[in-house]
Amino acid sequence: MFRVAQYVSIIALCPAMIGCGIRLPQIPKSAVPAELVRQSNSVVRDGDILMARNEPYAALIKYLDGAKANPYNEVIFNKIAIAYAKLGYYDKAREAITRSLGLNQGYAFGFNTLGTIQLVEKKPGAAIKSFRRAISLNSSVAFFYLNLGNAYLEKRQSDKAMKAFHQALALDP
Repeated sequence: MFRVAQYVSIIALCPAMIGCGIRLPQIPKSAVPAELVRQSNSVVRDGDILMARNEPYAALIKYLDGAKANPYNEVIFNKIAIAYAKLGYYDKAREAITRSLGLNQGYAFGFNTLGTIQLVEKKPGAAIKSFRRAISLNSSVAFFYLNLGNAYLEKRQSDKAMKAFHQALALDP
């Protein structure tokens, strides 16, 4: 069995800063053979089914297998981060989401996951920055605004929270 550390780079050495309270490596993507991509996609779909059944540990194993086959897919590392967060392993979740965003610094869902991790870690200021970054990349996702509203509530900024919640409702009544 392998460990996610095989796929996650050390973030302390990475110079890029996106404004979310986290250093992001810029990880160049390499081509992955089509057969490995198909294999990875199949395993990740299995992980998604397990996650839907609320089996995050089993899903995590599938996602890690998918990442082994395709280590340059930001979506897979986002899913790994979500699974680790559900299991309460926030350091590992942060490593995985850092890898995801290093692969694609324009991945809005990755910034949303980063914000969620930061919110659980009681860092609402950093979470607000991450959710706002997600929204700046994709302003049509209602739950980005819900998460932003929750972060504002944690900071006791109810006016800003209500504005975010209204925006979420406008997108998805």
